[in-house]
Amino acid sequence: MGDFTRGLDESSLPASIRRGLANHRSIDAFTDIHPEVLQLRKEFSPHRRRVAGIIIDVVFDHFLIRDWSRYHLLKFESFLQNSFEGLKAGREWMPLRMQTTVEHMTTHPWLQSYQSLTGVAFALDRMSERSPVARPLAGSLIDLERLYDKIESVFQHFMPQLCRHVETNAFEGWTHPVAGASEGP
Repeated sequence: MGDFTRGLDESSLPASIRRGLANHRSIDAFTDIHPEVLQLRKEFSPHRRRVAGIIIDVVFDHFLIRDWSRYHLLKFESFLQNSFEGLKAGREWMPLRMQTTVEHMTTHPWLQSYQSLTGVAFALDRMSERSPVARPLAGSLIDLERLYDKIESVFQHFMPQLCRHVETNAFEGWTHPVAGASEGP
């Protein structure tokens, strides 16, 4: 929901959703100022640097999904099913644009397509069609192929730090079940 709050009266939302929004914003802020991510953004072609944060976010999703069992006890498919059920249950609190996006996400293999670099490139090309600001996302595969190993290396250093950041802040009052850890509440 963090990407759909413009014009939304957040004070009218349940506390659990507000905590989720705080968590989302904390993750975004942590990522945006992380030194390795900042340096990585500079590696992109000059005409893509402005949208490099979007590209990195989607490619980080790719690595997270690809290596899912390193970060979560549930199988990726089970996590998706649980997440989609939770999203459907909270539909009444969603802005209309988010409802449309969630509907598309739950009826098409959107996140599953991020498992491959081709799927990531396709998603970025589709995003490029949404606004003039996003147009430099088109053709990102060129940069992704050139920077793939470097992005992966940054992700491998970054992700454990992000997990600690999320657990330390615990906006949502629970810890993510991570491989090798107890499941927790």
